[in-house]
Amino acid sequence: MLSFFKYVFRYKFSLLAMFVTFFLLGYFICEFAYNNQVARYTYTFKTEATDVNYLMDELFFTNTLSIIDRHNEMVASGEIEGKKISYATVDYKRMLQSAQLIQIESGYSFSVLKSFLPSLVRSSNGTVNQGEVRCKTYLDLIFSYSEDGIVFDAITLNHYQNPFLIGTWTCLGSIVIIFMTLGILFYLKKEQEIIIIENNKTLFKTPFHKRYWMYASTFFSKVKNISMISILFALMMICKLIPIPSGFGSLGLSFTYLIFAVIAMCYGPLCAMVVGFLSDILGFFLFQGGSVFFPGYTLDAMLAGFIYGLCFYRTKVSFVKCLTARFFVNIFVNVLLGSFWWKILYQLDTAGFITYLTFTSLPKNVLYLLPQSILLYILLKALAVPLARFHLIEEDVAKHMSIF
Repeated sequence: MLSFFKYVFRYKFSLLAMFVTFFLLGYFICEFAYNNQVARYTYTFKTEATDVNYLMDELFFTNTLSIIDRHNEMVASGEIEGKKISYATVDYKRMLQSAQLIQIESGYSFSVLKSFLPSLVRSSNGTVNQGEVRCKTYLDLIFSYSEDGIVFDAITLNHYQNPFLIGTWTCLGSIVIIFMTLGILFYLKKEQEIIIIENNKTLFKTPFHKRYWMYASTFFSKVKNISMISILFALMMICKLIPIPSGFGSLGLSFTYLIFAVIAMCYGPLCAMVVGFLSDILGFFLFQGGSVFFPGYTLDAMLAGFIYGLCFYRTKVSFVKCLTARFFVNIFVNVLLGSFWWKILYQLDTAGFITYLTFTSLPKNVLYLLPQSILLYILLKALAVPLARFHLIEEDVAKHMSIF
């Protein structure tokens, strides 16, 4: 038991990086994938009118905002006295597509998704405008132009989950799972090493061995490792600047996966997960190009790195493994998970989801599966000897690369 805790203390920084990653993963998935798609502000009000369905009409919002804009123009030009009327910039057309207007005992309830009116931090003084307050202020202004005398009753946030709490539970869950796994692997009988480990006890037939994960958890333990990971990470980011049209809608191709696989082969699946997380986050902020951030794609990048690590790290590398790695990344990560994230992000119905998966995502990933696998194998085979000479991979990896 004492030796187990010595091992944990030795690799504390690698474990800490993993726990922080799991916390952020739980936080972002909860906040962006769940709360922004499920949580709703419910604005309840009273009115003497018997028909308020026009509140769901885009034309009502358009006319109201036009009146407000005209008022602000007249104030600015000096035609009338008074103050400008400020209001939140909301994509009300999309908001109304998912909005709900329901008659209740005390009046009516008008609910909208939280993503359209999130909390806002003022940059001038750092104060936080809570989403409930912003929603109330916005709808109070819009509904005040109704001729039916709408009277505000209450504003509530429903179906909301605390992302800090979810992130903490995700982190704690990962701690339990990782420590249980390490404990089981640590106490495996030493006799099994002879069966599982090949040659000079540095190459593994499978990742189901304690020493495999001991090696994989040391990627941040040396300055040399951090320097090389940084250089390869920079090359990944440069590759993101070279998009290649795929011929399937907005989906493109990139050489990023080649550098990603090299990182995974040198430093293992845990390092590749961290690199995938950072590359997606930084890539969004540096090269977003008008796209919307979604944590599901961050999870995809982490899973892809984990798959590359399992297939290439401290094991015999072959074309079949390159094909296997790309198969799981293309079909499981890109097609299945990617299409599901697209459905959530753009609020597609079931028919739209199936259409996108069948006619866009699946054909693209199947068509390029073999060429990407061939290119990956050629690159890894060409780099194997130089990487072995610099002690970034084991010499036996470079010596035993084959088709099968």
